[in-house]
Amino acid sequence: MAAWDAPPYPIRAAGATIPAFVGRAAETSAAEDAWASVRAGGRQVIFIGGEPGAGKSRLAAEIASAVYGQGAVVLLGTCSPEPGVPYQPFAECLEQLLGGTRSGALAGCLPDSAAELLRLTPLVWRHRPELVAPAGDGGDYRRELFDAIAALLLAVGEERPVVCVLEDLHWAGQPTLQLLDHVAQRSARTASRLLVLCTHRTTAPDRSDDLTFAIADLYRLDGVRRLDLAGLSVEEVAQYLVAEGRLSARRAREYATVLRDQTGGNPFFLRELWRDLAGSDVFTGAGAGGLPTRAFGARAPVSVRDTLQRRLSRLAPGERAVVETAAVLGDGGEVRVLIKACAADAATVLAALDAAVRFGLLDGAELGRGRIAFPHTLTRQAVLDLIDPSRLAGLHARVGEVLQASGSGSQAVIRQLAHHFARAAALGYGDTAAGYLRLAAREAERSLAFEDAAAWYAQAADLAGGSDPNREELWFDAADAYVRAGEFASARTHYLRLTDSRDPRVRLRAAIGYENAAWRPGLPGTQARALLAHALEGVPEDLDDPRYVWALASLGRATSFTGDAERS
Repeated sequence: MAAWDAPPYPIRAAGATIPAFVGRAAETSAAEDAWASVRAGGRQVIFIGGEPGAGKSRLAAEIASAVYGQGAVVLLGTCSPEPGVPYQPFAECLEQLLGGTRSGALAGCLPDSAAELLRLTPLVWRHRPELVAPAGDGGDYRRELFDAIAALLLAVGEERPVVCVLEDLHWAGQPTLQLLDHVAQRSARTASRLLVLCTHRTTAPDRSDDLTFAIADLYRLDGVRRLDLAGLSVEEVAQYLVAEGRLSARRAREYATVLRDQTGGNPFFLRELWRDLAGSDVFTGAGAGGLPTRAFGARAPVSVRDTLQRRLSRLAPGERAVVETAAVLGDGGEVRVLIKACAADAATVLAALDAAVRFGLLDGAELGRGRIAFPHTLTRQAVLDLIDPSRLAGLHARVGEVLQASGSGSQAVIRQLAHHFARAAALGYGDTAAGYLRLAAREAERSLAFEDAAAWYAQAADLAGGSDPNREELWFDAADAYVRAGEFASARTHYLRLTDSRDPRVRLRAAIGYENAAWRPGLPGTQARALLAHALEGVPEDLDDPRYVWALASLGRATSFTGDAERS
């Protein structure tokens, strides 16, 4: 028996109003085989793919719930389309593990390099208070951080099997995918008792090429499986109608064919269409619990968006405005912030939220905890898609102003502010967004997530107004971060645009950066030499100027990469 209690089961994985789970027999069987291997000391990675609404998260939750009942530590992390913490799904898993166990319980599981984990969460101090946070950004390399995360999971696995559920990996950035690759490869070389469940979308526009390549690389390893979910069969739809709709088996089979045709067997579409039909007047005259065939056809939605649009239209204008603001605030947003953003009294907002719960637009259980939660990401996205662009920008500005007025300087709030003000840039919030994006990028650098930092610096440069030097400095920050990430082509693109600056010192600095991003991958030095020579012509010769000397050294190196060793 382990000396510490496992953290509680993640609330989000438990869900609130969970519909009936049907089908997926083959996938469940494959997961059971993987779990048997994990219990025997192996490492298993399962990628659960499918279109939006295919039931990926539900299948992962069913697997996780089953193994939790058998003593596993279950950790849940999600990726988001909005800016998140570096290595977001892994960081969330670490916080659940370190925060959900009693203080000091995991001291023996934390590796010698545990101080690196402080880059992701201060909860490490609950178990090792003597640790000193690493200074600065730790250089260009992340190996120690990645090793520390893998070592912690492996050490915990020696006492209890560990299950990490990583949701929506199609939104994961390169740093997260690189960490996943590292954990999967390192845990394959030793007894680990680790199961990683990864959900991701496989259809455009959400399909991620980076993730596709990462899966292809990992699929060559032992213990890596892919489960691509197809639509439910007619028989499985009938099972759903019996369990969820309380229909007789005969009537369920009668309507299952029509529902399967209308939804393609997509579990989310099926659930939403059934909810829409079951709440309407089409049940009249159909017998006990029956559903007349005429209910289908003209009423069937072209998409789930049409279904949700009908529900939104049944809300009063004020109630719909609250739901729209909640969609902008996003999953996990606090109800108290929503009330302020709606500029209405609390009773009015809470009544609107209750109405949204009745229509299946929000999760009532999470509201009871003071948090906004939509039943599915598709629900939230459908609401956002139905908001006029100008109103949407205004709502982002309003939410951003409320969050800004809260005075919280936490990194989570800073990233939210960057997101909301960036979406409201057309209303004059570009400079504000750029400031918060810069802060978020600096935090990403501290966590060694250089790709994320580079992208946020570049976005800040696009949004920033004011003088050229301010934007140019942001472009330099982006280019430098790309170099440290090993994304040399992107770095060269940013340096190249800076070689057109009106400031000769900026041109010189950009040429030095370009050459640095060219020699590292071993590219010929012809273009770098030309850029440096041109930039040096624009500044006075000064061998006491460090940058001038640096440019000469870069020119020498670029010349050597052209094959002219003597001149170099």
